[in-house]
Amino acid sequence: MDIIKIDSPFNRDEFLTENMIRLKLVYAPLTRQTIGSTITTTLFLIISVLLYFSEGKFNPFIIITLIFAFITLFLLHVLVSSKNKFKTKIQDLAKKYEDLKLLGKYEISNEGIDYSDNEKTMNLKWTVFKHFVIYKDYLIISVGENVENSFFFSKHEMPADTFESLLSLVKSKLPQRTIK
Repeated sequence: MDIIKIDSPFNRDEFLTENMIRLKLVYAPLTRQTIGSTITTTLFLIISVLLYFSEGKFNPFIIITLIFAFITLFLLHVLVSSKNKFKTKIQDLAKKYEDLKLLGKYEISNEGIDYSDNEKTMNLKWTVFKHFVIYKDYLIISVGENVENSFFFSKHEMPADTFESLLSLVKSKLPQRTIK
C-alpha cells in the first residue's frame, strides 16, 4: 500500500473544535458521575422533606442528603474548574501554534504513523495504538487507552479519497470502539 501523506497547516478553529471533542470525551465519566450524584441528592432531599412533614421530627435522611449535597457540589466544582483550566490551556496552545505557523505533516503507512511539525518528530508503530473511533466527522486514533493522546483527522480537512484510504488502512490495523 502507498504511503498516505497529509499536510496539515494549523487551523485555529479546527484545533479548538478537536480539543472541545477531546474535552467532552475525557470528562464524560466525571459528567455522568456528577449527574448521578445530583439525581441521588434530589431523591434523598425529596425523601427527607416528605419524612419530615409526615413525622414532624428529625430523620437520618437529612444527614445523608447533606453528605450527597456536599459530594455533588465538590464534583461540580472539580468538573467546572477542570474544564476551565483545559480551555485556557487550549487557548494558549492555539496562540502559540498560530505564532509558530505550525505545519503538521503525517505519513501513514502499513508500518505506522510518522508525524512531524515545527517542534517535534514522532514515529509511532501500529502496536502503540489501541483503537479508533469515528465521532461526528472525525477519525480519532487513540494512543493507549487515553483519548487525550489521540490523533484527530477531520473528514473536511482532506480530500474524500484520502480520508477513505486512511479509514480503510486504520480499519485493517485497529479495532473500532464506539463512544457512549
